[in-house]
Amino acid sequence: MAVGFRTGLCLDASRPNWDGTGARPLAWSAWYPANHTAVSANPTRASWFNLRPVALDAPPLDDRQPRSLVLLSHGSGASALALDWPGHRLAERGFVALGVDHHGHTGTQPYRAEGFLCLWERARDFSTLLDDPSWRHELGVSVEDHACVVGFSAGAYTAMLLAGARVAYSQFEPDNPVKSPIRGPREFPELADESMVG
Repeated sequence: MAVGFRTGLCLDASRPNWDGTGARPLAWSAWYPANHTAVSANPTRASWFNLRPVALDAPPLDDRQPRSLVLLSHGSGASALALDWPGHRLAERGFVALGVDHHGHTGTQPYRAEGFLCLWERARDFSTLLDDPSWRHELGVSVEDHACVVGFSAGAYTAMLLAGARVAYSQFEPDNPVKSPIRGPREFPELADESMVG
């Protein structure tokens, strides 16, 4: 089965971007079963992984059955494209895999302290996308009304939030009983210092 790949952008007007200059961007990437026999290219954005060839913007396979949807949440400083490895395999097996670049916490944009500290905003990225019909229209794929979620690293945190877990992200809280000289994650080592500016 050919794997189609398409990207798009939704805007969450209910939340500002971290600069306060507009709506929060929700850049998405989707892998899906494609009605296409020739695989045309690799996705063009950078990734830490070897990307598998896909049929870029190919029409979806039309079998008139709503497809199961799997949401993909990337780790700190990565991007939706970094989850090509499960996204491609899921599409080969008939699923639609939809990833989002979490604003301020993704390698496709400048890192923002807010993006790294306000991890609960990541789960809302997906709930907003699920409520927005524009990506479904742009993708042209019928999906089921419910979704599964897969996350890597900070994406696992996002997946737990979406599943209803109550989690504590307390690495930088003053009441954290385990103090550490670490001032931020490897991707953003000056995070704590930048978040205190202002």
